[in-house]
Amino acid sequence: MVLRLVALALVTILALGCFVLDELDKSKELMDKPSFSSQEEKKPEAPAQPQAAPGKAPAGRPSVGDWWKKTRSLAPGDVSSEVVRCGLDGAVQFMRRPDCLARGGTPRPAGG
Repeated sequence: MVLRLVALALVTILALGCFVLDELDKSKELMDKPSFSSQEEKKPEAPAQPQAAPGKAPAGRPSVGDWWKKTRSLAPGDVSSEVVRCGLDGAVQFMRRPDCLARGGTPRPAGG
């Protein structure tokens, strides 16, 4: 009985070794083939897109200049009463009153 178990274990170990060697041979063949990245490098280049004029953003994308033209400063009456100035650890942040209290800050009116 013990002899059969030893023989079975020996055959199993040898069979696993063959499996590993077969997998190594397959991987070597794959490594020798041209890879996807090298095929991608051989593709012809797409025609270059026309460059946008300086100061103008590509279509569908706002430029910083457009954004800057639309910005405005807030007057004290423009600030929502929900937003407060919150003193947290010596710094001032603007947030909703419940959020300020939940973080342990000192809420003050944002407008003044």
